[in-house]
Parts: sequence; C-alpha cells; structure tokens
Amino acid sequence: MKQNKQLIRCLKKKLYGGRGLFSRTVDYIALRVIVFMGCYMWFSAMVANGVAKAMLSLASTGFISVGLDLINSLRLDSLIRTERRRVSAAALNDRLLLMTDDERNRLIAKHISKEGKQADRLICSVHRSEGPTPDDMLKAARAARKRGLSKVSVYYGGPLQSNAKATASACPDITFTLTPLSSLLTKEQLKELSPSAQEADAAILAEFERERINKKAARTSVFAAGRLRGYIIAAACLTGLSFFVDNALYYRLMAAACLCFGATSWWLGKTSAEA
Repeated sequence: MKQNKQLIRCLKKKLYGGRGLFSRTVDYIALRVIVFMGCYMWFSAMVANGVAKAMLSLASTGFISVGLDLINSLRLDSLIRTERRRVSAAALNDRLLLMTDDERNRLIAKHISKEGKQADRLICSVHRSEGPTPDDMLKAARAARKRGLSKVSVYYGGPLQSNAKATASACPDITFTLTPLSSLLTKEQLKELSPSAQEADAAILAEFERERINKKAARTSVFAAGRLRGYIIAAACLTGLSFFVDNALYYRLMAAACLCFGATSWWLGKTSAEA
C-alpha cells in the first residue's frame, strides 16, 4: 500500500510536468476560482438575484470540478498502465536476452517447424541488447543473395531500431520478416518471464529515485569542491576588470558572488570529507 501511494505520488508529479504538491494545489485553487468567476459572469446576464447567481455559479463550479477530477484520474490511470507496460516489456526483453543459445534456438526451431518456413528463406537470429541494426539487415541481405534466396526471417531480442526496419524495407529484392522473440512465447512462458505488478512498480520507483539523485547531483555540482579554484580566478578577473570599466560596482558584485560560491564549495567539500 505504501509503495502504491509513493508510485501514485511520483506519477502525478510526472503527469503534471514535474510540479510538486504545493504548485498543483495552487493551480487547483486558481483554476476553480477562475471557473467560478466565469460562471458568475455568465449567470449575471440571466439572473438578477445575487445569491442565486452565487449558488448557481458554485454548483456549476462543483460539477466542472468533478468532471476535471475524473479526466485527471483517467489520465493518471492511463499513465500508470503505460509505465507498467513499458517497464514490463523492458524487463521481459532483458530476461529473454539472458536465455541460453540452446533455449533460444529451440524456441525459434519450434516456430519455424510450426510455420513451415525453413526451406525457402534464410533464418537469422540477433541476440543483443540494442536489437537489430542496419548493418545486420545488410549482412542478412547479402547472405540471402549469395544463397539465391529472396526471403529472410530475422528473430531478434532487444528493441527494433527504426533505421534497421527502414533498411530492411529498402532492399528491393529481399523480403524481410522481423519477429521478436517475445512473440514466440506461450502464455505460460510469457507469464513466467514477465515481472509481476509489484516488481514493475518497484522498477518504476527505482527509475524515479535515480532521476531524483541525478537532479540533486546536478543542482549541487555548482558547489563541487573542485570548483573553488575556478571561482577564485573568476573573482580575481572580475575585480581586475572593474578598474577599467565605468560600471565597476556590477563587476565587484559578481566577484563577491564568485567568492561566496567558492566559500560554499570549500565548506561543503570540508564537511563531506569530515563525514
């Protein structure tokens, strides 16, 4: 339950463009106030009684708010399903890439025997995390021409790159059939290899945590310990330039800011070293 609440909180932030709870609350209140004022102006043209106008405007604002909340709830549910599908597909792909050569070959051989496509085409298998590349398509096309074949079946793991698909379509005399390994799995195999809902939620939360750490590191990089020397040099240059310009105060203020940044970098570096 706690993980679900945390997931919803993170996805809400993503849904609303990275805005936090305070910003969303302010937007929520401001939008309702604007809607109420608009409704009040609308009813002012039709109702003379001030209390009636206020009550009608309040009721209309309530109905509109319910509709907006329903739309936002549907958007959030859609985002949750999309993120879970994305993470599940990535996890399934990673697990397929961990299959041994024998397991993968048995899977492909079973599909070939079922479809009866072995005799008239070249069979290729691309088992890499980045998926098939344009070079793989060209290599398969050359091999098919050398054998006098006009069809190529490519079984691949990893994501299919758009430029690889375009390269396959650009070969005029070769017909490519691109088949992901995940489509060869039975329902039982797919269920066994796919992550559970809890695992997918944990993976989504781990992504948000990594993103939060990266943003924090980016914000604090301006005060990295190695920047002290640069700030001192910048402050010295700005101070020297202030003697040759008319607006000396601005240069000296910027030099003071550089010294403040340098002092902060030194203090944070010292604190982290002691810790």
